[in-house]
Amino acid sequence: MKIFLIGMPGAGKSTLGKDIASKLMMPFFDLDKEIEKNEKRAVQDIFQDEGEAYFRLAEASMLRDLSNLHHSFIMATGGGTPCFHQSLDFMLKVGKVLFLDLDVETLFKRVKGSTDRPLLALQTDQDIKQRLESLRAERLSFYQRAHETICEQDLSTAYVLNILIRKEIQP
Repeated sequence: MKIFLIGMPGAGKSTLGKDIASKLMMPFFDLDKEIEKNEKRAVQDIFQDEGEAYFRLAEASMLRDLSNLHHSFIMATGGGTPCFHQSLDFMLKVGKVLFLDLDVETLFKRVKGSTDRPLLALQTDQDIKQRLESLRAERLSFYQRAHETICEQDLSTAYVLNILIRKEIQP
């Protein structure tokens, strides 16, 4: 089984994904880290040097390559992954998609001061909050198509494992 974690930057996709993968003894992939390995440079450098369009193509390609190479895994996708190049449709078809849904204030607290998020590299706290609100509004219609939504109050490894078992979304 392929399990894709989607949501905004700072939602905890990588942290939760690693923990779930460990408990289920499955491989874990952080899509951004895999792109960085392949490109031999950081995501923010790819954005700066090549632009977002180039990055989104690389992202869609890596998503499909990893999915085709591996029978089962847990994958933390980038926040924008589901929104470009029919990637959400692809994930919904080949695996199970879980949306980690956190409010903007929580996301802001988690990403504030981060230097490795190219779409949030803004000057002021207010700019970052506005950008998070804008991105969330743009992406929500994609995120809400996930097989399952995990709300902030339920965001724990135990809860997600229970969902995977209860709904038979297990490997």
